[in-house]
Amino acid sequence: MTSTEIGRGLDLFREGDFPIYTLTFVRDLPPAELLTRMGVDPETLALRDAIDLSDDLGDDLLDDEEPVVTSGIDGSWAWAWEQGGVHGLDERILSHVSMGTEAVVLHYNEKPMHWFKYAVGGEIIVDFHTLQAIEPAGQDPA
Repeated sequence: MTSTEIGRGLDLFREGDFPIYTLTFVRDLPPAELLTRMGVDPETLALRDAIDLSDDLGDDLLDDEEPVVTSGIDGSWAWAWEQGGVHGLDERILSHVSMGTEAVVLHYNEKPMHWFKYAVGGEIIVDFHTLQAIEPAGQDPA
């Protein structure tokens, strides 16, 4: 899904409280290309505003096995939001998303845990999470 709302697309995160989510950001790609690189079937993409999205999908928005992924743009970054999903953390997906550009994945869950990954040109540069002592991994974790 691609948001059609006007304004800064991430305002919902600035104001909301969500128990588990994964946000994937990519620089200088349109949202539809980001979703395609993440493995979303292009035939399933549809433009909806937040009200239509909620009315059409309801509780299915939070399905952890087949999450609905919403996307939009904030400045030069496109973002994809998985409510209850973690596909963006998959290194193969992140590598594909970051080909020819850079990408960031942020994950939060109620454990509490925060996970950060940064990739450039298909390579994972930094990867760490807060579930254990922070020990960054990747091509250049410093």
